[in-house]
Amino acid sequence: DDDDLTGVTGRQCRAQDATDVITTGQTVSGALANGDCLAADRTLIDYYRLTITTARQVTITMRSDRIDSFLVLFNSTGGQLNADDDSGGGSTGFDARIVTT
Repeated sequence: DDDDLTGVTGRQCRAQDATDVITTGQTVSGALANGDCLAADRTLIDYYRLTITTARQVTITMRSDRIDSFLVLFNSTGGQLNADDDSGGGSTGFDARIVTT
């Protein structure tokens, strides 16, 4: 069962405390694993920090053939700006994409 969270271990984190930094144009490969951050529903999550210094359109895409991708965009104080579950398409139809300015 893909929804079985038995044995999942992680730590409480806040979006504004993200230490993994990414830049525009960068591609990141990642994996969820025990010890990562936990969402309120006990699913594992990774946070990345992206700093935008000039106003422009930015597209953030998450692709996976193994999980149902889900993206949330937060501001610097942890307030949610945008979220997406499946609008990114992909081979499974479960990729996530946020387009923001």
